[in-house]
Amino acid sequence: MIQPLRTWHRRAAFTLAGLLPVVFISGLLARKAPAPGNTTVTWGRNGGGQTHWRAAAPVRVGKAQVSVRRSDDGAWLEFRSSELLEPDVLVYWSATVPGGNALPGDSRLLGAIAAHRMQVPAEGYAVLYSLAHQNVIGVIPLSELP
Repeated sequence: MIQPLRTWHRRAAFTLAGLLPVVFISGLLARKAPAPGNTTVTWGRNGGGQTHWRAAAPVRVGKAQVSVRRSDDGAWLEFRSSELLEPDVLVYWSATVPGGNALPGDSRLLGAIAAHRMQVPAEGYAVLYSLAHQNVIGVIPLSELP
């Protein structure tokens, strides 16, 4: 009884040993190309080298402090702490202020809060949106700040 099972198991192991690398390599070759990065947003820790910073305008969003700083190359959001008490926070830009917990129709995704500093457009609103809870957790007016 055991000998036929051992024979079947040996054949299955040798078949899988030859088949799995072929399936793995063909899966790698069949992958789609990754989506291109968002070239309109600059990520960085120093704002692009030697930069003359103007005074920061702090804004409280939950327990987190977010500052808007202006420099010669545009406006930047600085995240002082990541304690937003909301999971999966994304930053959107919008020309209009959102109403309620829904994103405006003209909103554009800038990215996730993953860096210390993120470049944003100088006018409009930065909208912090929790993807997990599907609600707006904060709105930062960019044009009204110094």
